Amino acid sequence: MPMAWKGLPKTILSKKSVFSRMWNMPAGRVLDLPRRDKGRSQTMITLPLPPTWKSLADRPGADLELYPGPGPLLPELHLLGRIHFHRSLRNGLPPCAHPGTLNLAYLRRGHVRWQVGRGFHAVHAGQVCVVRPGEICGGEEGHLQPAEQFWLRLAFPERGPVAGLGEEESDGLRAALAALVTPVFPAADPLEGLFARLLEEHRSPVRPQARALVRALVQTLLITVLRQTEPAPVAGTAPKPAGAPSPRVAQALAWLDGNLLNPDLKLSDLARESGLSAAGLRARFKAETGYTPHEYLMHHRMRLARERLAETRTPITQIARELGFSSSQYFATVFGRHLGLSPGEFRARKRPM
Repeated sequence: MPMAWKGLPKTILSKKSVFSRMWNMPAGRVLDLPRRDKGRSQTMITLPLPPTWKSLADRPGADLELYPGPGPLLPELHLLGRIHFHRSLRNGLPPCAHPGTLNLAYLRRGHVRWQVGRGFHAVHAGQVCVVRPGEICGGEEGHLQPAEQFWLRLAFPERGPVAGLGEEESDGLRAALAALVTPVFPAADPLEGLFARLLEEHRSPVRPQARALVRALVQTLLITVLRQTEPAPVAGTAPKPAGAPSPRVAQALAWLDGNLLNPDLKLSDLARESGLSAAGLRARFKAETGYTPHEYLMHHRMRLARERLAETRTPITQIARELGFSSSQYFATVFGRHLGLSPGEFRARKRPM
């Protein structure tokens, strides 16, 4: 058990993860976690992974930084954090709704599929997801998929001031939120920096003018998000933060789309087709689409796998072979990493006997 978790109440060290508790916590509730240093109890605290996620803790980069609220810096900020996992966590993000609060998530790395309201949406690195007050939000099949993300939950009343803004500015934000066509769209450049600065201020909440600065950062982040309301990419196409892909990346995308099921596909073949070195192609492809070529390939193979498992009775071994996997075991490993379920479990949920 990590040192920072020694002495936590038994209710915290239960089968439910702390993240699940935070995500499903009603607005205004405080979970008080005691610090071991100086023996003080403090609501806002940086935490390692919970013991229930021990299998993920050994993976480099898997960590959780969580500041539940309302806290001493900004009472209306009910949750702020950053999470990074390399594999799916079962039941880590069950569907839930939070009336009176606005949830914002920015995906720094990875690709997830979330339910927002009545539909499911693919969210890619460099995109932001907005969950309006009272809307249902959850992971696909209730799972938390591998990604690195920032998020916050902010009190967002139906009327009155929001985040310390005046009535007129608050009404303008409500109108912009109500007019959103899609909950997922490319993030503006400053967004990651704003989240990082908010986390930095919460690590040292006693600094002078910390509350004023956090309030200004939250206001700036909120306005920045609601100004950036470009439509989400069409399903089945590669996302890009802004603009169309360059000719060489477009050529690589077209070649990949035509070879999704090729079991012998190699990066060197793709690089040769696009006229770039393997390293050059990987870097440019990632910068322009949010994927590495391998991630793009696996993302679309998993999309096809979900369709075939849900809509056909084709044996899983045959699906694995048709999708270009060397074995059904490797297919099951990749599928589980993406969705937190085995192919058989996914099919049973979609096609009950």
